[in-house]
Amino acid sequence: MKVRRIPAHALFITVVVALIIGVICSMLILGAYNNLRFETDLGKIQVLDRNLQSAIDLVLSDTSLIAGPKQKVLNLFGDGKDSAYVKADRWGLLSFANIKVSAGNKENSRAFFLGRQAPPGMRLCLYLAEHQTPLSMVGEARLAGNASLPKGGIRPAFIDGRGYAYTDFLKGQETHSNDTLPLIDERLLQSVAELSDLPGSGNSQQQPIPDTINRSFADTAFVLVSKGPVQLGANCLKGHILIRSDSSIVVSRDTRLENVILVAPVIKIDSGFCGNLQAIATQRIQVGNNCRFSYPSALILLKQIKTTEQPTISIGDSCGISGTILTYTFKADDLARTKVELGKGCHVEGLVYTSGYLFLQGKVRGTVLADYLSYKTSTTVYLNYVVDAVIDRNSLSPYFLGPPIFSNTEQNRVMAWLN
Repeated sequence: MKVRRIPAHALFITVVVALIIGVICSMLILGAYNNLRFETDLGKIQVLDRNLQSAIDLVLSDTSLIAGPKQKVLNLFGDGKDSAYVKADRWGLLSFANIKVSAGNKENSRAFFLGRQAPPGMRLCLYLAEHQTPLSMVGEARLAGNASLPKGGIRPAFIDGRGYAYTDFLKGQETHSNDTLPLIDERLLQSVAELSDLPGSGNSQQQPIPDTINRSFADTAFVLVSKGPVQLGANCLKGHILIRSDSSIVVSRDTRLENVILVAPVIKIDSGFCGNLQAIATQRIQVGNNCRFSYPSALILLKQIKTTEQPTISIGDSCGISGTILTYTFKADDLARTKVELGKGCHVEGLVYTSGYLFLQGKVRGTVLADYLSYKTSTTVYLNYVVDAVIDRNSLSPYFLGPPIFSNTEQNRVMAWLN
């Protein structure tokens, strides 16, 4: 029998075709595998996103976060298959939550500050406590929004020959105030007051603060305690960081702060500073000119019961503050109540609560609560006078969120996302 020989070139073509077919089959199998893995990963991502949003919704529905720190696992849908780890705690006036979910070998997490809208009764431009002194308006002073005022109401007045520039006093409804300011939530007040007693690393005055710290809110707080003055220069400090001094903290214009808490009897912030912080003092907060405090910052002054001196927040000219200014006098009959001085051209967005005397210049887009509104010249201090200042609640965004200053049942919302 004669065997037919296959030409060399035909054999070569056959081998090449077989190799090509093999490669194509391998690519199809690999593509199918990658597609399956992609679909699996995409499914995991979708599950993570769904679980993360569900966990966020559950945390926002919890109105008890102000009561203290929490660490727990949430059963998201009641079937035991989907869960989330939640760490939540107070941070100065604010509360934060860090949520972590996982699916297979993938994880996702988010951290955020919680905030609330003001309760309906506090959506005012001005609450001026009843101390048997009417409110006097001079120059370009304006009030826009509902107001709760002394029974004496509002009247025009003259200072140095200047009268009131308008015919109406208030663009809103007027009600009568009480002789005390609306109460601050006691748990929140106590948690802020306790910060000055936090344990820490005990660093001395000579041991420098690191040039750069970026601390996640998923981690424990970095707490630095100094037995002496603290001077911040070109430091960049971000995140879950608390710095406390038993005497004073000075912040330069070159300092970069983000979500940091400073605690000291005296806190001084140099002119030109820009950043985000909570400053908590017991004697004085002094802010220079042209400073910018981004949302949600807070300047907090707490007068201790035993001291007889008048604590003061002094804010220079042309400053911008988005957040909260809060002073509190613990002793109800204290004669040397706290004092807040806002310089010319200052703009505040949010809440100003002064348990004492507020010297107001510039503009507040939000709500002012004070025992007294004051104005001073080189020779005289006028009580319950507003001169050329503007308080405008109507121009504040209806979605603006603040810390839960007042006890209320308003829904928690995400105030700001954290790294």
